[in-house]
Amino acid sequence: MFKRYLIWSFAIAALPALAGVSSALTFSLEGTGRACGGRFAIDGAKIVWTTHFSKCSTRRAILLSQSADEKYKTYAYELSRSQKSCPYKFIAVKTPLAASQTIGWSVTGYETRQDMLDGREENALSCYLTQNTPLPLTAAQTAARSR
Repeated sequence: MFKRYLIWSFAIAALPALAGVSSALTFSLEGTGRACGGRFAIDGAKIVWTTHFSKCSTRRAILLSQSADEKYKTYAYELSRSQKSCPYKFIAVKTPLAASQTIGWSVTGYETRQDMLDGREENALSCYLTQNTPLPLTAAQTAARSR
């Protein structure tokens, strides 16, 4: 049986339609494991995700929601157009709060919005990723460093 390298479970209780939520994330991540080996990159409103089993070339992404808890920030995106080589229309990105942290990143691709809302991963791919480019500092981090 095929074993995915699932590190975390992701569930969103409600995903408001927040078209226009600001996202200036820019980073690149490396996938780990048999199914997830590859690359995930986000540059503002564009996402690229390639694994051994799917190729999601550069696509526009709309940030639907963002949330945070004591350790992680989670961003939910809807990809703009479908591709035969990429079965995922919705992507959830989980990032550590510490921008300098190079481990603990994950991405889950969902075929439908309802799968993402319900946290159903039967038809999803969840990948543990490592950071290979730093995230830019937030305004609060910049201000704290200048003190």
